Amino acid sequence: MDGTNISASCPVTVSPDFYRKEWQMEVTPKTGFTGADFPNLIDDDITSFISIPKPVRHTDGPPEGVPWGFIIDLGASKTFNYFRLSHRNDQLGLRVRKLSFSGSNDGENYTPIDPQGISIQYEPQSFLTIDDQPLAESTYRYVKIIFDEWDKDNNSVIQITEFYLGRK
Repeated sequence: MDGTNISASCPVTVSPDFYRKEWQMEVTPKTGFTGADFPNLIDDDITSFISIPKPVRHTDGPPEGVPWGFIIDLGASKTFNYFRLSHRNDQLGLRVRKLSFSGSNDGENYTPIDPQGISIQYEPQSFLTIDDQPLAESTYRYVKIIFDEWDKDNNSVIQITEFYLGRK
């Protein structure tokens, strides 16, 4: 053999975002949400969204200091290490600034995934998609996402169009 027909192969694993059509969602707490069509967070349509009122601005919601966010049932335990989130593209005001993630396999007992939370940085008055923000690698069926901080402007709701989890 003279080496002219040398070949090699290299396996490549592509890990896209998880298939989200089987996910189930709920908000926490269950009061005070508007436009609460929760599947809008996982429908691959950036024109649909949920509106989450800021606690200090919504009289029907819980008092300030009560955690606000949502819980996702992934349908089965999955290993993930990043998330992506998009805010409503025609609303340039109220944006999430910090998120806390916790996970559970029974839907009752949650363990913090990143105990310090995830701070989110972006330019003011810009459209926001948080691209592939790293998380501590975790394996859970239920994921709770809590809004710890947000911009403090005149808007009264956080409007989110899409949320993703995945593993790279």
